[in-house]
Amino acid sequence: MSFEGIISIHLENKLPIDFINFLGVFKQHNWHYIIDGETRYIPLQDNGMYNWQIVSEENEQEVLKILEQKYQQDELILLCFKNDGYGIVMHYNASSEDISFDLNFYRKEIESSSNMLTDFSWYLNKIEPVLVSSGLIISSIDCKMYWG
Repeated sequence: MSFEGIISIHLENKLPIDFINFLGVFKQHNWHYIIDGETRYIPLQDNGMYNWQIVSEENEQEVLKILEQKYQQDELILLCFKNDGYGIVMHYNASSEDISFDLNFYRKEIESSSNMLTDFSWYLNKIEPVLVSSGLIISSIDCKMYWG
């Protein structure tokens, strides 16, 4: 059986800082996009193909340039992060007032759960400070889990 968790956040404003600084705020809160020496992201002009790129950390500056271009061109940004051994995939567009996090990448579960429930409170406690520190104002949060 597979499990899928997602947190969707509606914002009252658009990102008031540049995207590279936004990534820096993630890092300040222990979310790292370099995972086991690699960065996983969707390239420029992917057009919904989800052609994941996995590149070594030596190419970090190149990846940052690509992500900034995607942000400037209002392309969907998908980028993997990891914090304390647990992961997220961020989905973000510059023109959108929504940001979502796919929780299927090293998903944290509630320890006492026999149903392998996603520990949404852990994720919210780790993600909310990043958004607030970046100047984003949260309007609503929706947490969903699917079994398949």
